[in-house]
Amino acid sequence: MKTPSKSTKPVDTSNALMPKTRAAGGIWLTQSDFPHAFQSIIIYHNISKYSHNTFHQDIWSNAAEPYISNEKEVYFKLELDEEALEKVKLEQQENKNIGIVQANKVEESQENEESKEIVEEETQEKPALPGEIQKNETEFDDIILACAPYPTNKKHDVLPRYLTNIHQVDCQVEKAKDENLEINQNFKSYFEGVKFKVVNKMADQKCIWLKPEFNCPQGSTIWIASQLRKISVLSKVEYLQEQKQFHAK
Repeated sequence: MKTPSKSTKPVDTSNALMPKTRAAGGIWLTQSDFPHAFQSIIIYHNISKYSHNTFHQDIWSNAAEPYISNEKEVYFKLELDEEALEKVKLEQQENKNIGIVQANKVEESQENEESKEIVEEETQEKPALPGEIQKNETEFDDIILACAPYPTNKKHDVLPRYLTNIHQVDCQVEKAKDENLEINQNFKSYFEGVKFKVVNKMADQKCIWLKPEFNCPQGSTIWIASQLRKISVLSKVEYLQEQKQFHAK
């Protein structure tokens, strides 16, 4: 092992830049890298983690009969799940009561309802700790829509053009369409998904109705998932009977 000689000059390392630690095989990116580092960014959502999820499939399955888009007209009903909503509100309240200063008081508040109300009032009046950042409440009323057209069975020189539109109907909020608050999404890619946040006055809707319209030569599949809303697929007759109070003769 070689030792440096006494005549070696010390190296000035005051301005040296130390590399950042990173996971094996990973790279570091800053916010300024995103506009020019990627052509597209794909975010995957695991809809099996959502309380409610379903899919609707309308594809060309019988080669002896021609396929007509939107021949089987359907509607998606997303009804608010009151039990899931109460569970989320309870969890949010419990998270608010957990803190450094109020931890002991929260434990005592579980003994009876009266002491719980007092602790909640005191917790809201207490200022934040030094350096503590108050985070906004997480919005759990979200809807995931994904669409994939049915593929061709062989290679073609010119691939078909796909277009699926899912838009909201019978919105319960006044002037929602004028303010562009309603769900209205076009799917043009082979496989595409969008996540919507139902916030503010739009979240007060007990039921959200969505209508899909397909322009796919061989049909498509639509996946729907939501944390707080029960999902059901209804035919046009069922929609008219339930929503418009129509009765079959």
